[in-house]
Amino acid sequence: MIDRAVECLMTVGRQLHEGGLNAGTAGNLSARLDGARVVMTRSRVRKASLTSDDFVVFDLERPSAVALERASSEFRLHLAAYRTDSVAAVIHAHSPALTAVGLRRSSFPTSLPELSSVVGEIVINPFEPSGSERLADDVGRVVQQGAGVVILKRHGVVSVGESIGQALDRLELSENAARTLLLAER
Repeated sequence: MIDRAVECLMTVGRQLHEGGLNAGTAGNLSARLDGARVVMTRSRVRKASLTSDDFVVFDLERPSAVALERASSEFRLHLAAYRTDSVAAVIHAHSPALTAVGLRRSSFPTSLPELSSVVGEIVINPFEPSGSERLADDVGRVVQQGAGVVILKRHGVVSVGESIGQALDRLELSENAARTLLLAER
């Protein structure tokens, strides 16, 4: 199970890079392995060239200090998203258009029915410091309320899904909608 999840996350890391949705060591990826464990990218690893050594596995209820030391600095954000039982994957990326929308706006228009039917709600979260408990709590709360994508003010975006594929689809569709919104606002 771990090998398959890691393989899927490595593929998504490459897709994020190739699609211009994330660059360098920014962002992080995770997937639920079972009801109690998560596999997540370590801090400061290039998503375009992930290897099996770039991941850490930890328990959702009692993550070990060693695992958290190796995990991404946004592990709290991932843990908070996994409080929603239907969430099986989390992508935190720094996609350009969604990040730009988060810098310019305080809400995302929901006038595209095809977007909301696939993505769910897109929420722009007020600024909270990266890696903070407050940021994690905010993200966990809006995900529990049905958000599929959370734009983090000045810090990228979080996409969740029942699979890593669904989280990626939501991110790609939202990024495209954000590009359209930015073009319309010119």
